[in-house]
Amino acid sequence: MKAWSRWQDWAILAAGLYGILSPLWFDGERGATGTLLTFGILIVGTAVVALARPAMVWAEWVNTVWGTLMLTAPWAYGTYDDNWDVTLTSAIVGLVTMALSLHAANTGKAAQRS
Repeated sequence: MKAWSRWQDWAILAAGLYGILSPLWFDGERGATGTLLTFGILIVGTAVVALARPAMVWAEWVNTVWGTLMLTAPWAYGTYDDNWDVTLTSAIVGLVTMALSLHAANTGKAAQRS
């Protein structure tokens, strides 16, 4: 697989950027800003690693963890689960990251076998 060519990693990068930028329109929702920024930055960083080095399938598994944490953060931290907009954003970014990371990991494994 060629570096910087896997569409799943570009979509994960976009989801992470959305997570980073989302506090701008949530107007400092209590507890959400730090969580969205932190997990967004982690997702973007790992997506860049996965884009640059597509043979590193571990990066996809790490992004699966970040996506899971982003998905569960509103309820795990209990600080912004009462705000539907922020909770939905966190859940969607987490689900997109998880699903695409798992897909990329499986296609990466298949590419390594052939």
